[in-house]
Amino acid sequence: MEASSRSGRYLSNVLWTWSAVFSSVLAAVLVSPYVIRKIGVVNFGAWSLALSLVEYCWLLDFGLRSAAVKMSAEYRALEQRDKLEELFSTGATYAAIVGGVIVVVTLFAAPHLGNLFRITNPAFPLLVTVVGVSWSVGLVFNVLGACAEGFQRFDLFGRILILVNVVRSLGIVLVLRAGQGILQMGLVLLVSQMLQYALLYAVFRHVAHGVNLSWRKSSRSMFSEMSRYGVHTFTASVATRLMGQSVPPLIAYFLPSQFLTYYVVPAKILDYAMDGVGRVGQVTTPNASELLARGKTQGVVELAVYSNRYCLALFTPLTAFLLVYGFELYSLWISPEVARQSAYLLPVLLIGYTAVAGQFNSSSVLFGIGRHKWYARLLMVEVLLVLTGLILVLPRFGLYGAAWVISTGMLLNRGVAVCVLTARELGISAVRYAMRICLAPMANGAAAVALLFWLKAHLLPGRTWFELILAGSCMAALYGALSFRFCLEPAHRDLIWRKLKALAG
Repeated sequence: MEASSRSGRYLSNVLWTWSAVFSSVLAAVLVSPYVIRKIGVVNFGAWSLALSLVEYCWLLDFGLRSAAVKMSAEYRALEQRDKLEELFSTGATYAAIVGGVIVVVTLFAAPHLGNLFRITNPAFPLLVTVVGVSWSVGLVFNVLGACAEGFQRFDLFGRILILVNVVRSLGIVLVLRAGQGILQMGLVLLVSQMLQYALLYAVFRHVAHGVNLSWRKSSRSMFSEMSRYGVHTFTASVATRLMGQSVPPLIAYFLPSQFLTYYVVPAKILDYAMDGVGRVGQVTTPNASELLARGKTQGVVELAVYSNRYCLALFTPLTAFLLVYGFELYSLWISPEVARQSAYLLPVLLIGYTAVAGQFNSSSVLFGIGRHKWYARLLMVEVLLVLTGLILVLPRFGLYGAAWVISTGMLLNRGVAVCVLTARELGISAVRYAMRICLAPMANGAAAVALLFWLKAHLLPGRTWFELILAGSCMAALYGALSFRFCLEPAHRDLIWRKLKALAG
């Protein structure tokens, strides 16, 4: 009964996180083409660059938020309320201090960034300032929001993200319709972020009822405990941020600014899809912490296997569709010209992204059991090698060479190396672990690719949205049936059948 309840809660949390990701993807699909047409390729590149630069502010979290997720899951399982108060008071106090530092750094650096990256839009420095202030305030509420994850209330967290995505998207469309530009888009972002922070605080008060916050309850001992866990998370975060946010500045530095848009367009959908995988990882981490705290090590192994398999199974149809219809999709979605300049990157990028999708939850399990030190170090090695490769490749081979450098790093490290590392930590065979995860989704994906190639060659060339939707629907029907039979755990399959029967009856 407990296992069934845990499975139901896990799947419910996953569905809520995916709902939030779907709202982000839908907003990007609907809003991005409109934004590019209204402000132009060059200004869209400036907007993307500003967001990338400010993302570095999250590095000053130093891993304390991830420590709050793991430790709150443990303290809740052990019913230690005093420890929860000390944990969140310490995290919020530190975040408030760091937030003030970010504001000062942003005000100093913003006026100089436009010249560095040859951005001529006079609104760019103020845009960086507005977004930076938003992110600095968010550090405090980001720590408190960790409570929803640690307590596994992803239903509330998901509702907040969906609402904020709607508000942000509608606000951007309205200011552009009124003839405004990237600065006003930044103000919309600020307002939507403040709404998110207020709602996160309300969720904290609801979920952690009776847990009181005060800077007096913060302590050096708790900060040290959080830091011991968070230092490796910080290393991983530095590597992840450098990987994700250094690529746009490097492209902007070595190539004309429109090439930044040509890279962002194909990567955007993949990033949003990977965000969906990452949100499952958010659910996996506190589950692994709770299982380990209760001594259920075999449960951690099974969690690692099926969470990875499910994420790979969900990412694989996107891989199949973009491999076959990527150019046609981007031609209709953005424009044929942008598709010619960017869609050729998709097959290369999909290699790395798909490999990571099949192992992302391995890293989440490592974080959950507190064995993420070597994973963090491997991430740092990857980012240093990839950034060095990009500096060498971008001036000579352009975006195509850059795509190969990025994808190869993802495959070898976050695909292969993390699989071996996790299997070793769990005391199981790496080959068997990989086979249990990958075999069924990859076989089903091969069937989906074969079907799509046949449809494109004989019935649906992809010249219209109707043809793309029909091709995708045919693939989804085949792939969904195969995945339901061969990818789902029997207990989860039975759980879904019971849910469907309950809804029908």
